[in-house]
Amino acid sequence: MTEQWPPAVLGGGAFAFGVLGVVAPRRLAATVGSTDEQLGRELGARDLGNALVFAAGANRTAIAQRMLYDASDAIRFGRRKPAVGAGALAFAGLGAIALLRTR
Repeated sequence: MTEQWPPAVLGGGAFAFGVLGVVAPRRLAATVGSTDEQLGRELGARDLGNALVFAAGANRTAIAQRMLYDASDAIRFGRRKPAVGAGALAFAGLGAIALLRTR
């Protein structure tokens, strides 16, 4: 059970942010420090796609994908909003740990 929570957290987070990007793209964009509603839609679609990979059971692929998305988000959005960068980097770290534990 302890081995399964990191992928569940990462997949659940991807789903939540994906839904937010579809339902309220302006809000997701504002969360990362942007006023571009299209950015919110793009991030939402990306995260929903990642959530589907998790749901399909391809955890190693989904975790690697999530880890790369989070690392790039840390760089891209962390300049404008350091707290967003730190959070994304923390989730990238969780992804790295989960990837090492998932076989």
